[in-house]
Amino acid sequence: MDNIPLFIFQVFCSAIIIGAWLTLPLMIIPGATIIWGVTVLYVVVTGFNEASIAILIFQTILMFLTNALDNFLMGGAAKAQGASWWSLAAAVLGALIGSAVLPPLGGIPGGFLALFVAELVQKGDLDHAWKSVKAMMTGFGWASVTRLVAGSIMLFWFAAYIFIQLRGWV
Repeated sequence: MDNIPLFIFQVFCSAIIIGAWLTLPLMIIPGATIIWGVTVLYVVVTGFNEASIAILIFQTILMFLTNALDNFLMGGAAKAQGASWWSLAAAVLGALIGSAVLPPLGGIPGGFLALFVAELVQKGDLDHAWKSVKAMMTGFGWASVTRLVAGSIMLFWFAAYIFIQLRGWV
């Protein structure tokens, strides 16, 4: 690839990755998956080598870990507080419905509201339902932090790969 088209492609990919990174704390867009996808696209277009394969493996592991941690931290915190599996399923459904009705942020309150209602209906205890929601909110906060950290690492490695590519080291 010539220098000018390569530079334009690098700026384009970098802009998408930075945009995806900015969405990570809110969990409204699968930012880690977008960062990974752009990295894959970049490597496919610019060519495979030992460094690019290492970057792809690393980015893939981080993307899967980040996506799994979301569910584990949020659902696990609520489950540890005593929420039922049915309530957690209701929270997922509520988040999907909330996202469809009030995109892009409607899924966040939709999930919490669905968990609260499901726990209240099942247990009939307002205090227990609120504690489950607070636990899920805490999990949401920790999931946001871990997504931002993992996304920052992914962004750093993408930038490092572009740097070593520009230096001619690969």
